[in-house]
Amino acid sequence: KDLNTIDHKFPPFGHAILFERVSSWDICQRIFVPGNQTGRWELHEPFVKLLKEGLGAEISRRETQAIRRIGFDETLREIDEYYDAFEQWTQTPYHLTAKPDDREKEHFDKFLHIPMQSKNPLVRIFLPSLTRARELDEQVNATRNATHLIVLLFLHRAEHGKFPRTLDELAADDLSLVRVDPFSGSDFVYKRKQRGKNFALFSLSHNLADDGGRHASWSSEGDYVFWPVQK
Repeated sequence: KDLNTIDHKFPPFGHAILFERVSSWDICQRIFVPGNQTGRWELHEPFVKLLKEGLGAEISRRETQAIRRIGFDETLREIDEYYDAFEQWTQTPYHLTAKPDDREKEHFDKFLHIPMQSKNPLVRIFLPSLTRARELDEQVNATRNATHLIVLLFLHRAEHGKFPRTLDELAADDLSLVRVDPFSGSDFVYKRKQRGKNFALFSLSHNLADDGGRHASWSSEGDYVFWPVQK
């Protein structure tokens, strides 16, 4: 109960996506100004210079002309389409998005390529790729869940003298939440050992396959073992 108070659940990942969207709106609004005589969008040169320095990106004269021609409205529309699609994707459980060999499931790397395929140089330069951020979010949530689950397992041993045969024997109001591996969408793999004197607990990690508890940190080559603690 104290752990739930101290280590509260993180805000939904969608909050971070909303922040990125608003930041992109802000950049878009600052870089375009209405043309006084041409009737077309012009670029606010001081901000273009600041953007170049901040991102370490070179914007060629040809790219500048393309950005000016595309204009504010079209740039904003493309930004919103990207974030709309990304938000919808992040609401889909990881295990339904991370299998590129299954045509019915979205390729996890899909959003890495959308900005790079844009004809708008501005979108290619500053629109972020957020797939890595989602991976890290899943890792953090998995770590939190597993930590709380390990505490429950040790509380059970303190009361009953040994670890439970299955996770179903644990008593906690939030058991249905903390027992879930965010990667697989199912329970963490739990195996009691030495007649209840020890146990193994691990996530299937990025490859969504049970590799028998072979620890490989957060990678596609194995599981992420929370217990026993890996050195």
